Amino acid sequence: MSAIDPKKKTALQALTLVVVMGALAWASVPFYDWFCRVTGFGGVTNTAEAGSDVVLDRTIKVRFDASLERDMPWEFKPMQRQMEIKIGETGLAFYEAYNPYDRPIAGSASYNVTPYEAGAFFAKIDCFCFEEQHILNPSLWPLLGAVAAFVMLFGATVAMKGETTILGGMITISGPWMGLIGFVGVLYVMFGWWADTVAENKVGDHTPVVLIGLRYGFILFIMSEVMFFSAWFWSFFKHAMYPMGEMSPMVDGVWPPVGIETFDPWHLPLINTLILLCSGAAATWAHHAIAHEGNRKDMINGLAIAVALGLIFTVFQAYEYQHAAFGFSGNIYGANFFMATGFHGFHVIVGTIFLFICMLRAMRGHFSPEQHLGFEAAAWYWHFVDVVWLFLFAAVYVWGG
Repeated sequence: MSAIDPKKKTALQALTLVVVMGALAWASVPFYDWFCRVTGFGGVTNTAEAGSDVVLDRTIKVRFDASLERDMPWEFKPMQRQMEIKIGETGLAFYEAYNPYDRPIAGSASYNVTPYEAGAFFAKIDCFCFEEQHILNPSLWPLLGAVAAFVMLFGATVAMKGETTILGGMITISGPWMGLIGFVGVLYVMFGWWADTVAENKVGDHTPVVLIGLRYGFILFIMSEVMFFSAWFWSFFKHAMYPMGEMSPMVDGVWPPVGIETFDPWHLPLINTLILLCSGAAATWAHHAIAHEGNRKDMINGLAIAVALGLIFTVFQAYEYQHAAFGFSGNIYGANFFMATGFHGFHVIVGTIFLFICMLRAMRGHFSPEQHLGFEAAAWYWHFVDVVWLFLFAAVYVWGG
């Protein structure tokens, strides 16, 4: 009998540990819940589908209280301070929650019994804290989007690399067709998913809790975009502060590199900066019109101005590229410049389309002062594009040039 290879043994032990820890993590929540309900630990009550058939003559007094987390602005209190009830009898208690603000604030309620030892003697039949749960129908869009994105990126890699074989040489792929098929799939998923989201909003599925989830999701998306552009700024600052030359690292090079004629930041780049800032101001006007005044006409006018200025910015950026005195390849300045400003230009195009779709929806009467999250997301995205351009203008055009 041959001995097991030490590396394989270690890998097997590590895999076993991961599986065991995963199983324990999965089982810990239901096990803890079962333990609390059986023992009454932490004041957790039992649950029941109906009241008890046996009611004793002995009476107990139950007092009700309410508390809030430190940052919860609700006013929350029981409608009755105490209740006398016979043992085994079913009782119904009411609580009142009030939101003093003019915006939706979501809250989640929990309950327990004190002293904790008494929890095992109570059985919950129903609870107000489970009446407002909202779950949307299952959707295939996330899975289809992931598959389409993978096909698109894999196809793009094949198109750049050349002829590629997969599955052990059984299939040969070449050309841009796989990437184009994936791109069409991504567009289809985008259209279908967002159409479903709009339909959910129109039928009232977007409760305050759902809106919070959508907002958090979009904020996380913008944070990922911040990290994306941070990579290009990192590259630019690294090469600008520590330029490489023929004698590097003994002697630093110069920045911009020899032979690179940079743009004058106070001509077309400054004009583009003013155009984009004015476009952001128009989007802010449109948001204020619908959110605070319910003025759909001003919202549409503001969006029209923002979209027009976005298009003008894109045209001027293309004109600037045509008259650049340096190229993309062969020098680090051109590579950093075109990657950073080029990806920003792509985001400007996406943001312009985003605002244009919101304008079309506004013309069809989709938004209201209470429900305008789609446009709110577009405004956030557009302001993010503005901020990135201000950093590009200050760092790449003024300081780096």
